[in-house]
Amino acid sequence: MPQPEAAFTADPECDGLTIQFTNNSPGADAFFWEFGDPNTQADTSLLPNPSYSYPTVGTYPVTFI
Repeated sequence: MPQPEAAFTADPECDGLTIQFTNNSPGADAFFWEFGDPNTQADTSLLPNPSYSYPTVGTYPVTFI
């Protein structure tokens, strides 16, 4: 059985500072997201399709495992 690959998209039409992330990883059954917000360590999620509200407009490095 092939290993799942981490793949996702982020809604480019965000509502203010909240971004909806969509998991595109077939075969995956566990998820870990880190949203790259340097202002907090609580910028993680275990949900398959989370959203995150950023504090300000900017570029944030998202990690998805």
